[in-house]
Amino acid sequence: MKKSLAVLLISAVAFGLAACGGSPAAGQDTTKAPEPAAEEPAKEETAKTSGDKIIIKCGIPSPATSMHAVALNAMNEYLAQKGLVEIEIYTDSVLGTERELPESVSMGTVEMAVIACSPLVNYDQSFYMLDFPYLVNDRYKALDTLNGEVGRKLLSKLESSNIYGLGFYDQGFREVENNIRAVNGPADMANLKLRTLESDLFTGFFSSMGANPVIMSNSEIITSLEQGTIDGVDYTLSALYSSGTYSLVDHLAVTDHIFSTLVPIINRDLWNGFSAEVQEELNAAMEYGLDYMKDYMQELEEQCIETFEEEGIAITYPDKEAFKEATSGVADVYMDRIDQELYQEFLKALE
Repeated sequence: MKKSLAVLLISAVAFGLAACGGSPAAGQDTTKAPEPAAEEPAKEETAKTSGDKIIIKCGIPSPATSMHAVALNAMNEYLAQKGLVEIEIYTDSVLGTERELPESVSMGTVEMAVIACSPLVNYDQSFYMLDFPYLVNDRYKALDTLNGEVGRKLLSKLESSNIYGLGFYDQGFREVENNIRAVNGPADMANLKLRTLESDLFTGFFSSMGANPVIMSNSEIITSLEQGTIDGVDYTLSALYSSGTYSLVDHLAVTDHIFSTLVPIINRDLWNGFSAEVQEELNAAMEYGLDYMKDYMQELEEQCIETFEEEGIAITYPDKEAFKEATSGVADVYMDRIDQELYQEFLKALE
């Protein structure tokens, strides 16, 4: 039997409530980021310990019902079986925004984070390939590829920046939501002011169809929609619901224009200081989370669509080929910036 969307999301919070929702261990101040790490390389003992358990502070830029948190809560469920490690989750950009978190992880002022892959282009531009429009059709094939040899090669490019990537989680396909008009084709995008990620690829994608992309933080979206500063957003279905933004838009176009992934990253010095057993546990927890998310995402997205329909949002399913053709030149701009050999491996695996 299907769960209601509210029940599904409440379950997501309860799944790891002790460590999530911006509610870490009692007595901790979550209104500011932790003190900067010492200048010497981080070691295993620099992570807070409780008895023999290692507790890793992890920042996410989103609420407790987001896919960032759901994935981490699944990891924590697995880790609790052995009790070696616990991930202490700080939600809602308490430890930094999506753009700030990888920099903090690199420096060691934040131990761990889960972020969208887009900001990682600042550390290696090959990450642009993951945001190429209409590159991914089969999300499961893409996830298997990114959590295999191809993804490992891509994540290894972060290590020179002192960042270790555990793998890739599913955040969902990105869609177009607005309160001006129904979007049935690329021409309907003209002049729409749409909030999007801080990424020149994303802004180029929307500009190519005549839209006006606007970069702003998650915390500004609700007020900007209410005041008319923006007309809509570029969001996954789950983010549209968990942020509450769905109550401020009238139209949803299921464009599936970009498959959005999340990357759990850890300070590399900290990772290298962990014992082989702890590293193995974290890798196994990542795998457990991947299995959990497959079923969870499918059910969640089905329930999101049903809820949006019940709320009176007009949903369209445009011809994706028309969007693909209209934006075909977007990826070309970045071809000379990425690892071509790795890109070809990725393309072949997606066939």
